[in-house]
Amino acid sequence: MLEFAWKTGLALTVAASFAVSKAQETPASDLSDAPSLMAQVKAASGGSAWDSIRALHFRGTAIHGGLSRTTEEWDDVATGRYLTRSASSLSSGAEGFDGVSTWITTRDGSSYLMGDEDSRLGAVDLSYRVARAFWYPDRLASTMQSLGEEHEGSRTFYIVSITPAAGRPFTIWIDQKTKLLDRFIEQEAEAVVVTRLLDYREVHGIKLPFRIEQGRASDKPEQYDIQTIGSVDFEMPTENTFSLPARPAADSSFPAGEHSCTIPFELTADNEIIVSVTVNGKGPFPAEFDSGGGFILGPSVAAQLSLKAQGTNQTYGGGEGSVTSGRAVVDSIGIGGIRLSQQHVRVFDVFPEEPNKMIVGSELLQRFVIRFDFDKMLMTITDPSYFAYSGSGIAIPFHFQSNQPEVYGAVDGMAGTFTIDTGDNGSLLLLAPFAKRYSLYERYRSTIPYGGSAVGGGTYGTMARAGIVALFGQDGRPALESLHPLASLSRQKSGYDANRYVSGNVGLALLKQFNLTFDYQHQQIFFEKNHLYGQPTPYNRTGLHVKVKGSGWIVISCDPGSPAAEANIKSGDSISTMNGFGSEYFTGPALYALFHQSAGTRLTLEMGLGVESRKVELILRDIL
Repeated sequence: MLEFAWKTGLALTVAASFAVSKAQETPASDLSDAPSLMAQVKAASGGSAWDSIRALHFRGTAIHGGLSRTTEEWDDVATGRYLTRSASSLSSGAEGFDGVSTWITTRDGSSYLMGDEDSRLGAVDLSYRVARAFWYPDRLASTMQSLGEEHEGSRTFYIVSITPAAGRPFTIWIDQKTKLLDRFIEQEAEAVVVTRLLDYREVHGIKLPFRIEQGRASDKPEQYDIQTIGSVDFEMPTENTFSLPARPAADSSFPAGEHSCTIPFELTADNEIIVSVTVNGKGPFPAEFDSGGGFILGPSVAAQLSLKAQGTNQTYGGGEGSVTSGRAVVDSIGIGGIRLSQQHVRVFDVFPEEPNKMIVGSELLQRFVIRFDFDKMLMTITDPSYFAYSGSGIAIPFHFQSNQPEVYGAVDGMAGTFTIDTGDNGSLLLLAPFAKRYSLYERYRSTIPYGGSAVGGGTYGTMARAGIVALFGQDGRPALESLHPLASLSRQKSGYDANRYVSGNVGLALLKQFNLTFDYQHQQIFFEKNHLYGQPTPYNRTGLHVKVKGSGWIVISCDPGSPAAEANIKSGDSISTMNGFGSEYFTGPALYALFHQSAGTRLTLEMGLGVESRKVELILRDIL
């Protein structure tokens, strides 16, 4: 799973600079009282001049990761609708709220409605700030509370918490001397976001910040998105300004006279869908199909294409940290007989051990109907205008969580939201807040630790077997089920695996039991049971966890009660061969397959080196 959320933050930050309450404009003397504080902020920000403001239109620039882009924002102050846009030669996007739904336009030009809880809550809060409902409570109600003072160097700030009706709380810091907003802080799904407001200027009687610095609380200041407002006017937007944009002009083509093409794909032993892709006519390169990821190239592929990535953007994923990525534009990407032109790509070392491997996924799903037939190992790509489903599968509706599909479902009767992620090679990942809320570590007696890798660093938690996973149909009732999936229970404190609003991730080890048809235009996925349905996903039957060291391996850990632990293998031990072969033979999927062989299989290890070496035989068995 990869997640690349895009947000300009311009509307969020500028509007939030006036995060005050429904108090009257008349200054008050008791600055420990929230309504009094908010009245002071309104007075300092322009007072009654705000009463006649119906719309705001901002233009400016933003710099992030060393790249500059133009920005534009429209605020419908009367209703809380908003639109923000940004564009550069390497990246563009937009987000808006039409009064009912929030939507985004991604870097590839695709626009779609967001349906996840994080987007909903974020839109409510942003609409509240755009409408300046903290001064005009008839626009949207809220509760607020004074939290006292904070000191930073020689400066003192008054802290107020505001929770819009149907929204989530955010805190504002008010400068004691100027009574202007200095910053606001909001807990989003995965991180605390801090916005600092600087360079206030007066425009027609009201004060606005002309410099905004925004980033995660865990970011370094140099990683913040720095925005500068160049102009402000009060022009009224047109009625369709805030509507979901029309589909962009086609940037892809099929072979002449064709509206569909079918190509083979590989399903690796460790549950990855691999397809062949060309870039700028070169390749083919192996690409993992990740429904949660976009076009991503490693530095090796970029070098082969003489492609120079620009910028130092922070990219987040399942890990608790981030990686630095660059951006570029390629002339073409080819898959089967289909060609996509002028595509935006990210560049970073996503597969260190497989430098020529790429990622494709969300951009293809936005453009085409895509079917994976795991019986025949064939992928069919169809022009949506010519698609009509005729199979016997079950249609599961979805909405968008960032750039990937999210469905409603349940695990052993515990309802939640679950992303469908072909880039997750496990069966079921239960995110840390969901697992904690329902005491799943204790319920499933989950004690065997796991450690994995993802964008942003390692992932960790404990393993278990769940009972029944159900995905809900259009009527909100269970429409299909999977029994006894292997479940990873995250214990992370940050990153996607600690998302507050997503319950779990359904990965390819479970999804491959169905032939899948992704129809993004109608926001549905068709599931058809195939020959893999009902086959349990095995857990590592050795209990051994290793990493490559030279021509062999070093032991990272052994699961308690496993064949490896019973053979007295310990963390730090060296393994020179497995079944007579070194690490150059058993790499990646091959090693995965070795450890997941049938129960009763014998595995011979050569431990140590030289005269200190010894042979150990493991008899594989199920430990989960």
